[in-house]
Amino acid sequence: MNVLNASMDYYLLNQFWRGGIAAEAVKLALAHCWDIGPHRMEATIEGDNLPSIQFAEKLGMVYEGVRREGAFINGAWRDSRVYSKLVGEIV
Repeated sequence: MNVLNASMDYYLLNQFWRGGIAAEAVKLALAHCWDIGPHRMEATIEGDNLPSIQFAEKLGMVYEGVRREGAFINGAWRDSRVYSKLVGEIV
C-alpha cells in the first residue's frame, strides 16, 4: 500500500499532561504509520496552543507556516500552525 499523506488527531485529558503518555503513544503510532508508506505526515495546531506546538517540535516536525483562519473553533475562525515531517527525515 502506498499512502501519500497521513494525519492524526490526539486528545489527552489534562490530568495526564506532562507524564509522557501522549509522546509515547504518538511516537508508536508514527512508527507504525511510516511502515505503511506515507511520504508526509502533517500536524495542524491551533495557533496559540503552545504545548502542542512544543510537542510537534519535540517530535522533529518542521514548522511550515500559518493557515489563516483555517479552523472554526467555538464559534470563531482561528489561525492554525502547520507542521510536517517527510519520510526522508525519519531518524
